[in-house]
Amino acid sequence: MEIRDFYKNVLQLEDEALLAEIVPVTEIQWVAKRRCLTREGEVPEYISFVISGCLCGFSQNSKGEEVVTCFCCRPGDTTMTAFSLTEPAVASIVALTDSVVLSIPTAVAANVVQRSFASLQLYNRLLEQSLRKIVTMQMVIYRGSAMERFQWFLKEYPGLIETINNKYIASFLQMTNVTLSRLRRMQREQQAADQPAEEGDAPPQD
Repeated sequence: MEIRDFYKNVLQLEDEALLAEIVPVTEIQWVAKRRCLTREGEVPEYISFVISGCLCGFSQNSKGEEVVTCFCCRPGDTTMTAFSLTEPAVASIVALTDSVVLSIPTAVAANVVQRSFASLQLYNRLLEQSLRKIVTMQMVIYRGSAMERFQWFLKEYPGLIETINNKYIASFLQMTNVTLSRLRRMQREQQAADQPAEEGDAPPQD
C-alpha cells in the first residue's frame, strides 16, 4: 500500500495540503519479530501505525514483572502510548510477529497537530478510540470471569490466539498460562461437541 493511500483510506486523512507535507517525511518500515519500537520512559522518535503484523505494549508492575497492556494488530492501530506526543511513553512497544508499519517522525507529527485542524481531528479521533478500548478492556478484565475474559479476547482479536505465544495473551487477560491453556482446551472440546456427526457416525437405530 502506498503511503498516501494509507493516510487517506485507513486513517481517513483527506486534507491534500497536509498530505503533501507529511507524505515525503513518512516511511514504511519492516519490523522484525521481537524488535522494540518504543521504550517505556522515553519520548518515541517515531509515531507508527500498523499496516500488517502484531505489536504489543507492555510495562512493569510493582513487582518488576512485565505486563501486556495492549495489542496493535489492526491496520491503522497506533503505537502512541501517551496522550501527548511529546511525553515519555508509558509502555514499551515490541513486535510479536514480523510486522510492517507506517512511521512519521514524532517532531513532525507534534508540529502539524498544532497547525492543522485536519491532523488535530485525526489526533482526537485516535485518542477517543484509545480511551474507548481502555475503558472496555478494564471493564472486561476487572469484572469478567476468566472464561468471559477469554471469550471477549477471541471476539475482539479474531485469529490472534493462533499467531502469538500464550504468555502474552495470559498476561493481557491477567491470568496464568495454566488457566489460559485450560480455557483453550475447553473451547476445543466444546467446538468438537458442537460439530454435527458425519454421515455414517449416527448411532444405530433400534
